[in-house]
Amino acid sequence: MLDRSTVIQELTKVIDPELGVAITELDLVEEVKVKDGSVSIQYHLTSNYCPPQFALAIGSDIKSRVTKLTGVKKFNQTIKGHFLADDINEQLNK
Repeated sequence: MLDRSTVIQELTKVIDPELGVAITELDLVEEVKVKDGSVSIQYHLTSNYCPPQFALAIGSDIKSRVTKLTGVKKFNQTIKGHFLADDINEQLNK
């Protein structure tokens, strides 16, 4: 069954490529909402000026892992606080 804890468990496998530590251990995940197969995740990065290639790598890994979970019908993620957040969010949520 798809629920918040299942999504969070999957997020423990997403590793910050610069630090080599899970994003959950770094307390980067701010919000996880799951309702009727729709998953929404909000998070921030370790720095507002995190290199865009790392931001995209983290976001791509999140999307890849979460959308493969059984029961996910719709997925959205939002990076908050990054200087290129709007551009990165647009790219990741295509």
